[in-house]
Amino acid sequence: MATEPLTIGRRIRHFRTQAGLTLDALGEQAGAAPSQLSQIENGRREPRLSLLQRVADALGVPLTDLLTEDAPTPRDALEIELERAQRRPLYAALGLPSVKVSQKLPMPVLESLVGLHGELARRESESIATPEQARRANTAVRLGMQARDNHLAEIEDVAEEMVRRAGYEGARSRTAWSR
Repeated sequence: MATEPLTIGRRIRHFRTQAGLTLDALGEQAGAAPSQLSQIENGRREPRLSLLQRVADALGVPLTDLLTEDAPTPRDALEIELERAQRRPLYAALGLPSVKVSQKLPMPVLESLVGLHGELARRESESIATPEQARRANTAVRLGMQARDNHLAEIEDVAEEMVRRAGYEGARSRTAWSR
């Protein structure tokens, strides 16, 4: 499986900041425009292999370190997951603005947002019943009602109490409610 551009970008950013390089300095050493590197780091542009090799050389790391699928830090993993979640159709359907993912975003906020997106995705997947699941559920309800002869005594008891509270006495004895 190929490493996605967002993960490659976060790995480049990680090694660049570890090396104490700015985008300008890395761009100069790798022969790339700082704006191009910024787009790559933010996962908005997929780099060519030749550029990745030059970036790896400039950072002093093997190319395989940039192509590893793992996020370089736990924070980066959360940032990547939040970016992915905000790109999904489920989030777009909410009509909410995207949260800018940056180092300024506090870790507890980042963790909460990723958790909320995960829970939202889980609930959506649970709420979608296949036609077979819906048929089974309907059959179970129908059989349950047949077993009770479509008689719901609990509801009738509540209805009788409400009718009495409204001041009408003897409602049950004059209707077909009693069984």
